[in-house]
Amino acid sequence: MNLDEARDLLTRTLHDWLVARDMQRESARQVESANLIISGILKGFPELEEEMRQEGGQKVEELQQVDDDEAPRGAEAVLRVLQVNENRMYSVAQMVSELESRGWLPDSENDPANAVRTALERVLKNTPGVKKIRKEGAVYYRYNEPEPEPGGAQLPPPALAYDPMQTILSGGPHPESGGAAG
Repeated sequence: MNLDEARDLLTRTLHDWLVARDMQRESARQVESANLIISGILKGFPELEEEMRQEGGQKVEELQQVDDDEAPRGAEAVLRVLQVNENRMYSVAQMVSELESRGWLPDSENDPANAVRTALERVLKNTPGVKKIRKEGAVYYRYNEPEPEPGGAQLPPPALAYDPMQTILSGGPHPESGGAAG
């Protein structure tokens, strides 16, 4: 491999990594949203939980059960909440309440708000897109996906699995694609 090939491979791999990271974040948001919807419905209609158990066995418990090893803690938990609710501002008290509703509240002998405040400050320091906002005597934290820096490295578009020009000229899918183009 020469320098140009290495540069090209690195550029493509970085692009693939960014796409995968974004997909992972979106999937986490979707899972979290579904969990919130399920919790809300079951709080409003507790009789449905028993009905679901009778029809589907352990489905509700499986959906809601979060293994202690999988439950995020500290800065990771705070960041997940901020990312799922992008642009929403949270005070420390609101974040404590949100973490408590998800079962992610830190085990703290003292006031859990101190541990949450520390986690928020750690996320603020280490995560692009997290902002601390002072408004009407209160402090809020919010996340918003950072914009690419002007003049930053532009990643190439992903490679197509087929040749679009060949598809147009041949009047249909490229024979090597094995099916419909796109």
